[in-house]
Amino acid sequence: MTINCFKTVSAKGSIYLPVALRKFVGIHEEDVVQITGRGGIILINKAEVTAENPVEVLQEDIQKEKENAEKEKDQIKNRIKQLLSEGKSLDEVLDEVLRFLF
Repeated sequence: MTINCFKTVSAKGSIYLPVALRKFVGIHEEDVVQITGRGGIILINKAEVTAENPVEVLQEDIQKEKENAEKEKDQIKNRIKQLLSEGKSLDEVLDEVLRFLF
């Protein structure tokens, strides 16, 4: 059996999977999934959860990711301020930011 399914990501970033596809790949209603993006491809795998409350564990991980993202954002802002105070041009500042991000 082959199921071809092309889905568009919603404005909120949600992807809805048809029930037939979910069942075909072995993902059930109460399962926790892990979503990974690589090279424009989204991989959805059933997560191995051993915690008593997997949602709580996932929320802790999400909170840590948000905190790390805020730290990186602050680092970038501080670096931009530093470069501008040193009299660097906007092109030089943008090059530095892009180097940091990529």
